[in-house]
Amino acid sequence: MKPSDVQVEATQLPAAAKCPICGTSFARLSNSDANAHVNRCLDGDPMPPPATPKTSRITYTLPPTSETSNPHAPLKFQTSNKQASAFTKIMSNNTKEHAWASAAKTEAESKGKRAIERTCPFYKILFNGPITVDAFRYGKIPGCNAYFLSHFHSDHYVGLSSTWQHGPIYCSRVTANLVRSRLKVDPQWVVELPWEEWLEVPGVDGVRVRGLDANHCPGSMLFLFENLKGKKPIRVLHCGDFRAEPKHLDHPLLRPGKNRTQKIDTVYLDTTYLDPKYAFPTQKNVIDACAEMCVLLDSDQVPDMKDSGSLANFVTKATEIKKESEATRSKRRLLIMVGTYSIGKERIATGIAHALNSKIYAPPNKLFTLQQLEDPTLTRLLTSDPSAAQVHLTPLGSVDPTTLSTYLSQHPSFARIVAFRPSGWSYKPPTSRLTTSPKLDDVLFSPTWKSAYSIKDMAPVRGGSDKVRCYGVPYSEHSSFRELCMFCCALDIGRIIPTVNVGSKKARERMEGWIQKWDTARKRGLFSLGEGGGGESW
Repeated sequence: MKPSDVQVEATQLPAAAKCPICGTSFARLSNSDANAHVNRCLDGDPMPPPATPKTSRITYTLPPTSETSNPHAPLKFQTSNKQASAFTKIMSNNTKEHAWASAAKTEAESKGKRAIERTCPFYKILFNGPITVDAFRYGKIPGCNAYFLSHFHSDHYVGLSSTWQHGPIYCSRVTANLVRSRLKVDPQWVVELPWEEWLEVPGVDGVRVRGLDANHCPGSMLFLFENLKGKKPIRVLHCGDFRAEPKHLDHPLLRPGKNRTQKIDTVYLDTTYLDPKYAFPTQKNVIDACAEMCVLLDSDQVPDMKDSGSLANFVTKATEIKKESEATRSKRRLLIMVGTYSIGKERIATGIAHALNSKIYAPPNKLFTLQQLEDPTLTRLLTSDPSAAQVHLTPLGSVDPTTLSTYLSQHPSFARIVAFRPSGWSYKPPTSRLTTSPKLDDVLFSPTWKSAYSIKDMAPVRGGSDKVRCYGVPYSEHSSFRELCMFCCALDIGRIIPTVNVGSKKARERMEGWIQKWDTARKRGLFSLGEGGGGESW
């Protein structure tokens, strides 16, 4: 029997356990006595604890010891009562918050420490230890037999290097390409997960995994785990980073089935934008608006935008080129710059490139990385010649007027630059929308929450000139707030564990409020997409 599964006497309850009403310590109480005490307190009739504790037994999952896994895993209380008591419910919440507080404290204390000195937080550990997801910064994690990497972004793979030797790394083929080529991890440790195929996880008895498209950056995966050891499979979905879309709700392994056959017991959720302020538009809306703007400017037309007046000078400068010879004019074109991560945000560049019938230029390092993505559509558009492409890729942090002015001076074949800084953080909700405490039904069904986007919504970044214009656009590869609501109200989910912005108690409480609203909504009936019949469009 593993330490995490042992049964203990009720007198072994944590010393910190107290009555949430009056503060009486429960360190020496049985579960039944503690339950009676809390219920009396709730009724306004408190009673003193008995002098001698009874010896009834309860079962709960202990935080694994340092020899087996993470010491901050949350306690999971189970009682023989068919109906959860007030004590059980309250203690469950208290234990959960204690686990979060411990994880946040440990994370803060781990900054600047070596991996061997860091403790992996419980929300990165699955099945009490043998599997971790995106937990490489902690070095070798005791008890872990399978390390999963959801995608190739530095905040998820940090800790991976050529010296890695702690165990197999499971990821998509694209991510595996980059782990081997960019991080120089020994190929013996890298295991490529096929898309949409079950794989039994070696060293983890009874558990299998299936990789689903996360709709984040290239190669990003959702991991659907199934533990088949019991009478009923335990299903866990780890989202890493993802952008929810209709295909997730309609996936044959995720969509609800008859008699709860498709229940997902636990979802580890990317909560980057779990805030009503960030119900931003779809990627297609933003890409189409950027492409339309570029086509108009490229043809020397002033788009109907917030800064149309100042854009007139931007375009007027270009119209003067028409007086020049054809040969000279062809060298003085509009250049479009798109800010990207190491990988990610490429879709906005390809959308603009298709609209302009242009190639996409990437500097040597970036070009090498993009070629590892094995995307034939993108590969056909790439070029190493900056003068052969109207669309250039640049690091997201370089999209500012000063940096772009310098870039323009280094590329004399172009006369002006329009640059895009794509990020969900740039979104500003309409003033007519209630974002402080909106009703969930409004978020799901009201037309005011379906965010449209067009060139009329674009606003320039300060510091532009007649030659350089920068625009922050609400293009994101994380789920918007409304998409998170639809995703979590449409699937049959047992519990949700947030994985982003969890360091602050206030943020956790705010997110937990929405998680509880989703849970209540699911009990009334699952949200659905479709035509007619009460269905809802994305």
